[in-house]
Amino acid sequence: MVIYSFIALVMLSGCEPRTSYKVLSFFFDGVSDPDKAIVTTEKTDVKESKFNQGSTHGPFAAKNCGACHKREQGNQLVLPKEKLCVSCHKLDFEGAEWVHGPVASEGCWICHSPHQSAYPFLLDAPAKEVCFRCHEERAVMKNEAHQDVAAGCLDCHDAHASQRKFLLK
Repeated sequence: MVIYSFIALVMLSGCEPRTSYKVLSFFFDGVSDPDKAIVTTEKTDVKESKFNQGSTHGPFAAKNCGACHKREQGNQLVLPKEKLCVSCHKLDFEGAEWVHGPVASEGCWICHSPHQSAYPFLLDAPAKEVCFRCHEERAVMKNEAHQDVAAGCLDCHDAHASQRKFLLK
């Protein structure tokens, strides 16, 4: 009975981040406060402003939860998560010589947050941190091309697909 009350409370709270925070933080520890700034230590080039801004998914910003969720069915997704993102975001990598594994498997959520992020492109962490979840940092840094490089991974590599090996731009 308690679980049904909790589900009803979460569903009634809506998608507004402040309200969701109040409800979820009552029940769970560690819920991020949307009013607190997230500090990042990622080194970025100031001239590339797209790498210095957070991002919000359009339907989430418009409070159009129904674009992705079946509200009447406990916020279940309208499609399997592997198909959800590509139902709107047409990833056209036809002819690309190299496609990143998560992209090929339609695993957008491996790198991206579905609602909003303190990082660009809805990344769920700084780009280097996202990359080093799968790519061992020590092995990457052994490559002489990465020696003394202050640039971020996305400065040289395309995270989705490329005509060049190692997803080079």
